[in-house]
Amino acid sequence: MIHQLNRRSETAAAMALLGLIALLALGGIFVAVVQERQRQQLIAEYRAFQLAAELQQAFDRGSLSSFEKYPNLLAFGIYTVRGTSLYRYGNAPDYIHPEAPQNPPVISGDVISLVRPFGGGGAMRGRIGNFRPNQDMFEMINPPPMAMGMTRLVFVSYRLSAFRRGLYILYGAAILIASALFGAFALLVRLAKSLDQFRLQEARNRELVALGEAARTLSHEIKNPLGVLKIQTALLQKQLSDSELVKNVRIMEEEIDRLGVLTDRLRQFLSGSEGDPEPINLNQFLSDFCLRYDKRLALAPLSTPPVFIRIDRTHLNQVLDNLVQNGLESMARAEGATVELELKQVHPARVHILVSDRGSGIPESLRERVYDLFYTTKTTGSGLGLSISRRYVELAGGRLFHQNREGGGTTFIVELPLAAEQGV
Repeated sequence: MIHQLNRRSETAAAMALLGLIALLALGGIFVAVVQERQRQQLIAEYRAFQLAAELQQAFDRGSLSSFEKYPNLLAFGIYTVRGTSLYRYGNAPDYIHPEAPQNPPVISGDVISLVRPFGGGGAMRGRIGNFRPNQDMFEMINPPPMAMGMTRLVFVSYRLSAFRRGLYILYGAAILIASALFGAFALLVRLAKSLDQFRLQEARNRELVALGEAARTLSHEIKNPLGVLKIQTALLQKQLSDSELVKNVRIMEEEIDRLGVLTDRLRQFLSGSEGDPEPINLNQFLSDFCLRYDKRLALAPLSTPPVFIRIDRTHLNQVLDNLVQNGLESMARAEGATVELELKQVHPARVHILVSDRGSGIPESLRERVYDLFYTTKTTGSGLGLSISRRYVELAGGRLFHQNREGGGTTFIVELPLAAEQGV
């Protein structure tokens, strides 16, 4: 048990470490995306600044005769330091706030717009485009004295042909990497849980093997004395046939028989043998099975065509007997109560046999413990019924579990794989 706890602690520590690594990796991806986006924004701002400088110089030289060489240019404007327009092209604004150069560039979609100051004293030569003289023209010809000559504000807005596409690729790559990382972590968690279950099953199998060896020896040692006691009680019954003590002898005989059955069932549980599997028509089997319980067992209408499974017939009988008997015992105080039996094909390759009762139900705290060997809540129970039933179902490739019913009671579900060839 301590070894299993240590194994679980190691697995939990490993998963915590993997989770931390995954979080750090996601954080790294996020930082890388932010940095790459900032880098692309800086590159876009630098290109916009270059374009603004080139257009401003062409304006000063008077060589700005056409904008055909700038197909992505949306707007261009030159303004005084007070924000009054001197030259506008495209959808450049009429006025620029004097503090606009202090603001970062505006990027909307794949369009970048910025305002930057440029100094220079070039003479005003013939201007082209939609230059419009206005009341501030004297500021161009006679600008106020400045430390580095006349300063003008240049506005430029142009389309970044690959900026948005680059961002989409960046975000897409980040999402794919994050998804792959998350999927890998989820897979590792699942594998870790499967490993824990495998370890628990392996430890359980080792215990069962050891217990099986001991049980076979004990069974042999117990069966011999029980056989002797059985013979002696039979002789006593003959000798005391006319005495009132014969009742006591019969009680002794019944208890000896019960010990013999208990020993046999324990040996069967520990044997690990799947018996003699054979194709079984579940529709026919359940119909015949219900006849043994008369009106105490109600079978829901069966589907057609018939469903076939592959399991040892004796094992299946014992599983259903255990479940039905448990259901009837749980409703012993309810007069005329019946156990319900239903067959459902819930998957193309698997089928459910539902055994339902209206008893007191099973507390959530005992959900798995009721399947433990020798555990029972009944005063006369052996604690073997559900353990043996689950064992037989698992040997047939299925599983046995239960659910609480609405309105009270329990439904035990026997899930079994369908036979490879239906109708055999």
